[in-house]
Amino acid sequence: MPKYLQQAQRKKMVKGQRTEQKKTVLQKQPYDVFRVLLIEDNPGYSEVIRIILDKAEDIRFDLKGVKMLSEGLDYLGEDGIDLILLDLKLPDSQGIETFDKVYAHAQNVPIVVLTVTDNNELALEAVQKGAQDYLVKEQVDQKSLVRAIRYAVERKRIEETLRDTNLFLQNILESSFAISILYTDCEGNILYWNKGAENIFGYKAEEIIGHHKTNILYPRDDAETKNKIEEVRSFIFKNKQGTRCEIRETTKDKRKLWIDLNLTPRFGVKGEVIGILGIGQDITERKRMEEMLLKAAQEWRTTFDAISDVVCLIDSERKILRCNKAMTDLLQKPFIDIIGQNCCELMHDTCEPIEECPFERMRKTHRTESIVLQRDARWFGVSVDPLLDEDGNPIGGVHIMSDITKEKEVEKIKSELISNVSHELRTPLSTIKEGIALIDDGALGSLHADQKDMLSRVKKNIDRLSRLINDLLDMSKIEAGRMELKKSSVNIPALVAEVLASFRDQAKNKKIEFAARVGKDIGPLYIDRDRISQVLTNLIANSVKFTPANGRITVGIKDKKKEAEISVADTGIGISAKNISGLFDRFSQFNRDFGPGERGTGLGLPISKEIIELHGGRIWVESEPGTGSTFTFSLPRLSQDEIFRECLTAGLQEAEDKNCPLSLLVVRIKNIEKLERDHRMETVFEVLQAIEGLIAKTLRRKSDIVSRYKYGEIIIAILMDTPKQDALFVKKRIRQAIEHEMYEKIWPKDIELFLDIVTYPDDALDGVALINKISEKFWGEERTDAETKGGRDG
Repeated sequence: MPKYLQQAQRKKMVKGQRTEQKKTVLQKQPYDVFRVLLIEDNPGYSEVIRIILDKAEDIRFDLKGVKMLSEGLDYLGEDGIDLILLDLKLPDSQGIETFDKVYAHAQNVPIVVLTVTDNNELALEAVQKGAQDYLVKEQVDQKSLVRAIRYAVERKRIEETLRDTNLFLQNILESSFAISILYTDCEGNILYWNKGAENIFGYKAEEIIGHHKTNILYPRDDAETKNKIEEVRSFIFKNKQGTRCEIRETTKDKRKLWIDLNLTPRFGVKGEVIGILGIGQDITERKRMEEMLLKAAQEWRTTFDAISDVVCLIDSERKILRCNKAMTDLLQKPFIDIIGQNCCELMHDTCEPIEECPFERMRKTHRTESIVLQRDARWFGVSVDPLLDEDGNPIGGVHIMSDITKEKEVEKIKSELISNVSHELRTPLSTIKEGIALIDDGALGSLHADQKDMLSRVKKNIDRLSRLINDLLDMSKIEAGRMELKKSSVNIPALVAEVLASFRDQAKNKKIEFAARVGKDIGPLYIDRDRISQVLTNLIANSVKFTPANGRITVGIKDKKKEAEISVADTGIGISAKNISGLFDRFSQFNRDFGPGERGTGLGLPISKEIIELHGGRIWVESEPGTGSTFTFSLPRLSQDEIFRECLTAGLQEAEDKNCPLSLLVVRIKNIEKLERDHRMETVFEVLQAIEGLIAKTLRRKSDIVSRYKYGEIIIAILMDTPKQDALFVKKRIRQAIEHEMYEKIWPKDIELFLDIVTYPDDALDGVALINKISEKFWGEERTDAETKGGRDG
């Protein structure tokens, strides 16, 4: 850019002034100098030009005059010339050649031709070749000369800008090797073809420019593609707007490519379409991948629908994302009516998950969970595998639902057979056992040593057969779903000590050391005492059986906050890796070669696993041959509210099955917060515990259950098969017992008790409604008629 322009722009930026767009670039501040080279052989005319320029008011000119073309060309070698005034008739050059030589030396400097009246044609030719303007010498004055200089410089600047812009755009177009850019006229003839098009299609620009696009890029036998491109062209000409399409085009070496083509119309001065610019990208590889993915998706869908089991994918909000044909057949609904629906509503007609929902359990455990459920007259095994995010958190699950109705029927027949046979064997076995005991005691005469030895072996086999029968009966109950857990609050360290004591003699005979490692604050667990004792007995018996003399067996109890872990570790012969996988299978036997009398039934571990899982826990083993084994099982630690809800659910299920009523006797200390402030908290806890024990003692039936609710503040007795009228008599009896105890014991005398009865189905039809009813009674309006002070209630 000329120096005077740079100076003008810098001054304008400093002052923060905005110039109007139409102002010429030659408007200068005082003392700015505009350098002009005048090539004129007439000294007189040169002086006229000098005088005219000196009189210019807003521009200061620095005029350099030369008489010869050669002198002018030498001067042009210097920097800083802003404009050339050129006479075409010079002593050393005549005509248009004069302009050609000057222009060759200074293409970037604007040139104004000076001519006489009869030389207009020559001047016009110079303008056509690049001169910015021409002036007739006889007509030059100050105004016309300055205006011509200004316009010449401005036109030259615009020309340079356009040339630079075109060059920039050309470089962009030619450097886009991965993008084809072509321009066609209205008939479809190719007028522009960039390097990217050459690279993609293989045709050089000189080979294709001037040819019709359809004849080159679209084979004659590809009528579909030709029709499509004609439709696209028609759309552009009709609607005068661009469009985009994916189309097949052919390369020079006959390869067919998929091109993502953007087509934009170019308009004439009247708004008519005069050509189309096409920008294309080779998407052949993408289309190939899309076809592969589509084919894979179709194959996956076919395979997915061929699975006879019901399979569906569910997100974290229990909404179904995908399902197979087996699910649509089961629900008798089309695919579109299943996707996006809540699985609980579809499968169970409820908005909330069922109590033993494997999906909800999986969200807590982050591992596969399964249940068996009945739908109409069919049985299904349902398992849920977790879908985890990068952090290992579940974001959904894969539900697999298998129809196991036939298996259930077979299991039922088998279980009934085993149960019947076992029961039939029990009676004669008991008779044989009693007879052997009489003989062994000498009731039928004295025995010598060989006879006693024989009877001892017979007795051991009878005991083994008895255990086998008991295990078979347990397994048949489990398979039939008839094993019921009778849960209560159990001191687990005491239970472990009791089971260990039963093995003291066996351990002593084999010189095996027993040890117990109990963690701190191991509180009671809500479990079936007898069944967990059975599990411990199985595990410890195995350890004693497979631990050689001078070994060690350690029972550990750890508190894991939400659960307790009980482990039985020994220094026995261990279990090989190949046997561990089938360890909990029925009738599985391992390490049978460890001496005589060591064979078991093969049902102890499977039964133990089922018992633990019925409690909501899990069991696993860690072992190494020659080192020993550690069997560990976990038992969930339930809150008092969870225990109550579990008892209530079981009670309601029994009441529904037997079509009988169920009543809840609810006892609450209304002013418990005041008592805790006025007395020791331990005292209030002892009172609640005493009332709970008193209610349990006063109830006369084993089926009645006493539990706590609302963090232990409420004591609730679940009275099975008890209508409301009978429950009111129970309430009166409980009230009298509490009243008597309050006078006998040193309890705070300001206790305010609240007693009431809620009955199923009179007051509510399900557990949630019963609990809501309790809340209404205790936290709703005050009920002075049911209030007790000092042990008296209304």
